[in-house]
Amino acid sequence: MNAVEYPEIQFLSVRRFKGAFFLDAPDVMTLFWIKHVECADWFCPDKECVISIVLDTLFQVKAFHLVAIGSLNQVVFEPREILRPAVAVSGAKCLVLHNHPSGDASPSDDDVLITWRLIRAGEILGIQIVDHVIIGDNSHYSFRERRPDLFGFSSQRDACLEEKNCSRSLSPLNI
Repeated sequence: MNAVEYPEIQFLSVRRFKGAFFLDAPDVMTLFWIKHVECADWFCPDKECVISIVLDTLFQVKAFHLVAIGSLNQVVFEPREILRPAVAVSGAKCLVLHNHPSGDASPSDDDVLITWRLIRAGEILGIQIVDHVIIGDNSHYSFRERRPDLFGFSSQRDACLEEKNCSRSLSPLNI
């Protein structure tokens, strides 16, 4: 039987990154935003914009991906859209950056919820979520700095206990 050759299929546009950018602190992440996102043709400062940055094990940037562009005060995205580029380029870590056009970097309740969901999804896939940073006017909000509880062991344990309780309630013996 002859082997069938298929052309390479590109599912998403991931901008591979070459350079010595180590994204290990929110200030450096904000600098990355200024140097590589704000100057992009697709960037609009009047709309919320979300990017996923894929890192290797040493926190070097492997790639980044525009995930979504929203409206003046909201943007809709799911953890799978953030993590897809990391899976595609075999990334070890991932971080999320998005802007608030109002200039106020304070997170909304939706920002907190999506961060929690993203961390849980990353744990399942084995991709560490380094941080979710919101960019404002001359300021930023780092979830890792200000909400370490979202990244900590206790939330991992609680999620595991929830999963175990859920599994027990669905087991054939409990039906």
